[in-house]
Amino acid sequence: MKKIKNIMLFLVYGLLIFNIVLTQKEIFTFEYSFIAFIATAIIFLILKIDSRFLILPAILGLAYCPFLLMADQETFAESIAIYVYYFLVSGVLTQLVEFIRKKDCELCFDKVIKKVFRLNIYLGPNIVLLVATAIVWYLEYKSPLMFTLLKYNLTYLLLIVTILNIISIIIKKEFSNENFRTSRTIKLRR
Repeated sequence: MKKIKNIMLFLVYGLLIFNIVLTQKEIFTFEYSFIAFIATAIIFLILKIDSRFLILPAILGLAYCPFLLMADQETFAESIAIYVYYFLVSGVLTQLVEFIRKKDCELCFDKVIKKVFRLNIYLGPNIVLLVATAIVWYLEYKSPLMFTLLKYNLTYLLLIVTILNIISIIIKKEFSNENFRTSRTIKLRR
């Protein structure tokens, strides 16, 4: 059942991204896009998926906006800010309903995040992004305005992956310390 919920989570994210692309291509308006976000909140409630999965993209999008503004992409930053608002509204409404129902979620944010961070897969991408960011910043220095958006996108991704790497290392240490304490307690009981 959890695999189905994981698939549904990625499917809903994919549909939201598709919706955002259609809005950016001016096939949909922002109002129709908002209806899709409310439908997503309802799907999250029905499937008992943690509302923090809607709030996380809002936080990441909000952190992305300053990099877009530095790259002189004001209209794109405004669009991202609107989607941040939609993610926050749908996430907070879902969280409010979860709080009123007082029911546990079946796909919990904490469990998924801990599993992801235990994998410790961020070091490789971190190194690649560091090298790519350094190259693009150097090229931007040599020929200004050619790589501006790419430069700030890579800087943002490097920042996010570095933070994820640090969190991954901390969680891995906590997990190993917890296993050490548990094994030590078992030995002491014998």
